[in-house]
Amino acid sequence: MPVGTWVTVRATVTAEAGRLGTQRLFAIGDVSGGIAVRLPLGQTGPTRGTSVVIVGQLAEPYGQLELRPKADGILLGGIGSMPQPQSLGQSGPDESSEG
Repeated sequence: MPVGTWVTVRATVTAEAGRLGTQRLFAIGDVSGGIAVRLPLGQTGPTRGTSVVIVGQLAEPYGQLELRPKADGILLGGIGSMPQPQSLGQSGPDESSEG
């Protein structure tokens, strides 16, 4: 999907705000992949393991794809299921395994 597209994503918080280098970024993921989410100003991020539905716009600052929700675009659910780690083998991570 192109940058600027509005999307709705249902996933589980895999890294809470502050774990990705800034207090406003957290990560979500499911079995299909993951993405960074930038919190709207003044909001606190959900804890790891929380199921969320996020309505937001795709952005690509600094070459990193992220989701930017509107002010009321983060809906909390219950406890989600964490995606299982995958073995990357000797070649290590690349663009196909990022996120």
